[in-house]
Amino acid sequence: MARINIIILTVLFSSFCCKAQSFSLFDEDPYNTSIFLTPKGVTRPVLEGDQLYEFRYPYVIDNIRKKAVIFFRIFEPLTSSERDIMRRVCAEIFFTSELKMSYYNICIPGEYRSFFLVREQKLVQWLEESFSDMSKDRKEFNIAHPDKFVGGRFMVWGRGFYIHASDLLKK
Repeated sequence: MARINIIILTVLFSSFCCKAQSFSLFDEDPYNTSIFLTPKGVTRPVLEGDQLYEFRYPYVIDNIRKKAVIFFRIFEPLTSSERDIMRRVCAEIFFTSELKMSYYNICIPGEYRSFFLVREQKLVQWLEESFSDMSKDRKEFNIAHPDKFVGGRFMVWGRGFYIHASDLLKK
């Protein structure tokens, strides 16, 4: 009987001590083989009409290279296998009419959840430093009807930084 009590107490104690790790800054939404991370407690903005799709950030290598400097400073140094994981990250960033970031959705591979748990703060730092205020780049955007523009979104892929700015990596 004493042996059973010890086993039960051990199991109960381990359940209290071994709480599963979870993201503290993100809400998680698993979908197929990916996990979508969104700001904790924030709902996705709904933009009026079709103005969302009249917003383009030009695919210019110089723009990618500028953002890559911040990305590499925050996440590097990484091993080659860790870089392969980072290449699979993408972020959908929502902006207000003033081109201030209002929401984001980060897609990560589900099998690498633990890899991103320890880099959670870095993911937030990357988005804040790179995309929180794009108003200084307003002339770079192709906004079809500036007088009706209520906000927009665009996608950022980690892969693009490694393809177009790999020469900026520290050797």
